[in-house]
Amino acid sequence: MSDKLPTKAEYDAAEPFAKGFMSYTFSAWPGSEIPARNPFKRGTAEAARFADGVHSATICAQDGEE
Repeated sequence: MSDKLPTKAEYDAAEPFAKGFMSYTFSAWPGSEIPARNPFKRGTAEAARFADGVHSATICAQDGEE
């Protein structure tokens, strides 16, 4: 990933955990190409890994506020 917002191509190439992390971290930024939704079918291992990435990003964001 670059120092700027990740691109859609970087997101597409990422593993499910990293997609979740990027989605939580970057989807709401102006100009972001990163989707805010879990692209994986509910109940799959990939969907669980995406959710793990979102959870990890949430914890990182909270730790940064202290």
